[in-house]
Amino acid sequence: MPINTDSDNWENGQRPDPLEVHIRKFLADNSEQAFFLDEIVDHVLENEANSLFLLEEIGGEVGEKTRDLVKTRVAAKLEELNWRQCITWRIVEQDDGGRRTYFSYSDDETISPLSAVHDEFPANFNSIERNLEHLSDDIEDLEYRMYEVEREQH
Repeated sequence: MPINTDSDNWENGQRPDPLEVHIRKFLADNSEQAFFLDEIVDHVLENEANSLFLLEEIGGEVGEKTRDLVKTRVAAKLEELNWRQCITWRIVEQDDGGRRTYFSYSDDETISPLSAVHDEFPANFNSIERNLEHLSDDIEDLEYRMYEVEREQH
């Protein structure tokens, strides 16, 4: 069922995070594989860097500092997606004896109560903020009317 774009449902809706959408799509499209952070960062930089991080505006160059910034954003987003159970991760032993964290797609339903709070509270606060703005407008209108009444009485 369609909703009106001037409705509270639309106004309180969450805007999609382009980085989250891209990471989830990449992992879902490759759901039979798991990737470590640098592989996901490489994919983001190769396919979505200009649109996600506006690299065209700085000449399109991806230096070490830019890569580190993108890597930090991707790592934070992966942590959030794991917290919300949109992805899963495992620490895997490597042939050289080292360990590496791999991430993969998860189609599990989000059950974390904290993620529900994270998703729902901002919309509730937006609604409260809009109500306060309307009340503020009403108060200003009443103050003006009181001023006009006082002015007429003098």
